[in-house]
Amino acid sequence: MLPNISPEIFQIILRYIYGGRFSLEEYDTSDIIKILHDNIKVNVIQVWEQVLKWGISQNPELPSDPSSYSKDDFITLKNTLQQCIPFINFFNLTSKEYLDKVYPYKKIIPKDLRENLFRHFINQPNSNNPEPNINEEIGSKTLSSILSIEKDFNKIVDETNGFIYELVNEVLGYNLVRQKIIEYFNDHNINIQETYNWLLNDQISTNSIFLLGCFSLYGIATSENNEKAFNLFISASEKNHTLAQFFVGDCYRYGCGTMRNEKLAFEYYKKAADDSLIFGQNSMGYCYESGLGIKKDLKKAFYWYEKAANNGNIRAMYNLGICYKNGKGIEKDYIKAFELFKQSAEKGYLDGVTILGYCYNEGIGTEIDKQKAFELYQNAADLGDELAQYNLALMYEKGDGIMKDMDKAIYWYEKSAEQGYENAQNNLRKLQIIKQDHKLAQYFVGECFLDGHRTTKNVKVAFEYYEKAANKSLPCGQNSMGYCYDNGSGTDKDLKKAFYWYEKAANNSNIKAMNNLGLCYLYGDGVKKDYDKAFELFRKSAEKGHPEGIMNLGCCYHKGIGTKNDNKKTFELYQNAANFGGEVAQYNLALMYEKGYGVARNIEKAIYWYNESANQGCENAKKSLKSL
Repeated sequence: MLPNISPEIFQIILRYIYGGRFSLEEYDTSDIIKILHDNIKVNVIQVWEQVLKWGISQNPELPSDPSSYSKDDFITLKNTLQQCIPFINFFNLTSKEYLDKVYPYKKIIPKDLRENLFRHFINQPNSNNPEPNINEEIGSKTLSSILSIEKDFNKIVDETNGFIYELVNEVLGYNLVRQKIIEYFNDHNINIQETYNWLLNDQISTNSIFLLGCFSLYGIATSENNEKAFNLFISASEKNHTLAQFFVGDCYRYGCGTMRNEKLAFEYYKKAADDSLIFGQNSMGYCYESGLGIKKDLKKAFYWYEKAANNGNIRAMYNLGICYKNGKGIEKDYIKAFELFKQSAEKGYLDGVTILGYCYNEGIGTEIDKQKAFELYQNAADLGDELAQYNLALMYEKGDGIMKDMDKAIYWYEKSAEQGYENAQNNLRKLQIIKQDHKLAQYFVGECFLDGHRTTKNVKVAFEYYEKAANKSLPCGQNSMGYCYDNGSGTDKDLKKAFYWYEKAANNSNIKAMNNLGLCYLYGDGVKKDYDKAFELFRKSAEKGHPEGIMNLGCCYHKGIGTKNDNKKTFELYQNAANFGGEVAQYNLALMYEKGYGVARNIEKAIYWYNESANQGCENAKKSLKSL
């Protein structure tokens, strides 16, 4: 007699006894399976085949061959049979039955059960097994070999996850992480392509999902695919894979494989940090320091940096040192800053090595020691740190604590400049110009120093570079020399020397110099006044298209300087110069329209040109607008 069996289930049992068939479609499948196992002693493989057949019938879209199942197909079948599988006594199967009937569907079996079955079959005594033992060939494979391969790959996956954790904690760049992973496989004689193929077919464990994401992210054994990597990281993170959560945070932060979303980046960093992932804690510090995805809060930034640093994160040690150095979220303490930089440097963090060199160079939290600064800069520069390369070049350029060496300075500026460091690029140009003695480049360096373009403004240095270019007969350099003496820029004011250089440049066809020389003759600066010569120089400058020459020629026609008064020509020249954007020409043109000189009076156009001139800062134009 079978206790506690409902009439409906008893009918199913009778149907099986007399007909050899049963259906799982209308009743509680777990009860039926339990009864068939425990009371009727139905062969386990028969139960498995019927359960499998029923599960597939519930999902007619599934392929007939499990080898062609996709990841989603396995998930669908797993969800359908999740209540049945725990009641099937797989441990009573023979090794051949397990290999032929169950192993192809291993992805629908819970991980814990699958691992227990693995241990059961791999350790099963041969004498108790009436079937061919696990070391005997079954087709082209043995169960032991298959399970051993599975065991080996699972170990590879888990250990590689651990290795990637270490790489991320070491704060290596993208290319270096990729290189290190490939080196790891090669050093351990692991076939990368076989591992990749295994990962494609084993997307059950979170470590496998995450590692396949890394292969896609770094383009290992496959083409780089950021979107695929992101989706795999999301999948692993949803199953509480802490490292994947951090990678998802990075993806959202940098827009890698998904739209950039700083708020979501913060949320995923927080998940990783709350799970005690130390570089997640450091990233939380960065978020609070910079206001990434959360309101800026330097005290909270300090809290997270300190937490990560205390847990051994070398980047956090550096960041915490910066907090102490600059007083971010904590009172300034150069000694603590120095100690943290030292700890970070000793553990190999490049930024830590560089800033420790800076501390020795400037005496921050320690005594000045140029030799130690040089050694630390050299170490970090050799390892590719752009700031260290720049600082090292600076020491060589200035001979600061070491022998001055311009060739080495240029070498290290080049290394830093190649990585995009702007200060290095600027200093490199300057040194190359000095070394090559290039007159046009010397002129442009002078321009940079005169205007403070991409360097600190220094009119004295600007004069020196203009002089170098001028002495090599560069007309624009000669004109600039005239400008410097004319205005006392970088040298004493000397109108005679200004005239000398303007004349030299004008004779070398420089149109700016022609105009400037004309002004000298107009006002008697450094030479006796001569309106005829002034007019001729303005005319030459204007004919060659110089806007100021055009405007000054217009002034000559307007006031009868060196020529007869001609308001019509004056208007045409002012119009031409105004179209070039000169504020004085625009003001003069507006005046012509307002007064009706050489053109019909037009207040609307006068206002227009006064506005154009006023927008460039012309005070006379501003006053005229108020009166109209």
